[in-house]
Amino acid sequence: MPEEKSKRETEVGTGESAATATLPVVAALKPPRRRMGDLLVSRGEVTRAQLEECLALQKSSPGERLGQILVRKDTRRKTR
Repeated sequence: MPEEKSKRETEVGTGESAATATLPVVAALKPPRRRMGDLLVSRGEVTRAQLEECLALQKSSPGERLGQILVRKDTRRKTR
């Protein structure tokens, strides 16, 4: 004779409690990470055109980081 599942097990599923079935995933609570280039553009440190140029250079230079390229190209806006 098969064992009957409780109403709670049937609704939630095997191995989960009602509490864990309704909890959001912790990763969903973290704000999305912004890419460094987008952050620099939004802060006015570099222009979108400068960023695009450096990203194109990065594609042709595997392993070189965007920050290194930005420094090498001296793309930071002179505001002072």
